[in-house]
Amino acid sequence: MLNKSFLKYIEQLGSISAYQIMLIITILLCIMNGCGGCGDKKALDKRLVAEYNGDPLYMYQLQRYVPSELKGQDSAEFANNFIDDWLTNQAVKEKAEKEITDLNEKIEPEIATLKMSLIRKTFADWLVNTQLDTIISDQVMRDYFKKYPDRFRSDRVQYQYFYVKVMSENATQIASQMNSAKAEELNKLAKWCEDNAVEYRLDSSVTSESEMKRIASGYYGTITRAKTNTLQTYNVAEGGKNYTQFFRLLKVIQEGEMLPFAACKDRIEMLILNQRKNELIEQMETGLLEDAKKSNKYKKYTE
Repeated sequence: MLNKSFLKYIEQLGSISAYQIMLIITILLCIMNGCGGCGDKKALDKRLVAEYNGDPLYMYQLQRYVPSELKGQDSAEFANNFIDDWLTNQAVKEKAEKEITDLNEKIEPEIATLKMSLIRKTFADWLVNTQLDTIISDQVMRDYFKKYPDRFRSDRVQYQYFYVKVMSENATQIASQMNSAKAEELNKLAKWCEDNAVEYRLDSSVTSESEMKRIASGYYGTITRAKTNTLQTYNVAEGGKNYTQFFRLLKVIQEGEMLPFAACKDRIEMLILNQRKNELIEQMETGLLEDAKKSNKYKKYTE
């Protein structure tokens, strides 16, 4: 079983700022690696980016925590916030060491627990990244959908529909493709819409009544009461331009009814992967403890 105290400590990390978590991890890595740093020492960029009372913060330390996907101004802002938080931590640490007797002894149990929590989380992440089976067949998803029907009931009235909005001069041939029951025709239309449509929806997702009302401009009548599987065409003028809209209501899902399987596939995949992750971690940890017991690596002393 997953240790509840471990999960609790990981959850508690969410109440700490991202920069503080990074600094805690840096400290723990130093403890684990003898303060030698990570990676190739020869490649470390030791340009000084900040200093507090003689304690340095180097560029290589900063670079470890600036997300690679951040560029330009976003990257510079993140780095600046990290440096400011590092400086604040140094000031607080200095004051705390002066004012609190036996500070290190007081925080050592928490540091040890947090260190072990981070080790277990890092190991769990490694395990998932290297051993998790991420292939989920359509049949497996359908079986899950049938096994847990109450997880896929609508909590409100929702709608499933196709919709395309184009400049009126580009409105030829859309009707026949949108009325088609053939997947290849709809795929061709979706590909065309990528470059030519102002807006379109040709997938299996479901949406709320407010979204239906948003696309109803120019529609005569109540769009939520449109006849299902009947193509509706209506025009609207916006900003001096004329647009033609094509709408086909596929299904109305009432509150409490099952959502269409196709609309739930992404969620089902996520649920199955999360279940597999938990099972993989639990099985590995249980196996490790059983192996340790067989090897007489530990003893439990009870009263």
